[in-house]
Amino acid sequence: MPGELSATDLEGRLTAHRQILTWLLGRIVVSPDDLKDLKAELDVKLPPPDHQEDPGAIPTIGHAVQTAAGLEARVLIEHLQATLERRQASK
Repeated sequence: MPGELSATDLEGRLTAHRQILTWLLGRIVVSPDDLKDLKAELDVKLPPPDHQEDPGAIPTIGHAVQTAAGLEARVLIEHLQATLERRQASK
């Protein structure tokens, strides 16, 4: 696709990816240990949510993108954790 995407196009694509990823993760992460493993893997790759890794630094665009990715991953994990807790409670 040539050219830049509009904010609406980006939001639509992100929403589709989020829905697909949520569905996939819901079938892969089926136990508390699975969730713990996923969180441990992401903790290695994602920056802290409060930017404490470099206090006082001037954020860059690259840092902003990485921070947004971390936030999105945390939202997905929270949703996945709630789904897993509901499954465990219904057993």
